[in-house]
Amino acid sequence: MLSIGTGQVARLVTGDELILNLGSEAGVKEGDVFEILDPRTMDVQDPSTGENLGSIPRRKATVRVVTVTEKISLARNTRPGLAMGEVAAILSGSPRESLLAGDRWLNGVTVGDPVRKLDQ
Repeated sequence: MLSIGTGQVARLVTGDELILNLGSEAGVKEGDVFEILDPRTMDVQDPSTGENLGSIPRRKATVRVVTVTEKISLARNTRPGLAMGEVAAILSGSPRESLLAGDRWLNGVTVGDPVRKLDQ
């Protein structure tokens, strides 16, 4: 069982909502705040020796839990906005619905990204 402190992005729902693989079973409550971390800066291995050199947590986004079930939580971006790619899509006439399809998020947040609860 995952602890309240760590988990992963399970699904992107809209351009500012996602689902975490942590729920009330792990102690998550509405209002809890999590940071989405960049997995590229976690568990960095030395290319020559294979030794684990450690991690440098780099935050991609911060989300606040709005709905909790036993095993998952729906969380919303605490700083919504438009990325440059989304601005370009709007200016080029792409339909706004494509931005809400949940297939992309600001700062490259993707399914499987690690999450960590922030102390409040």
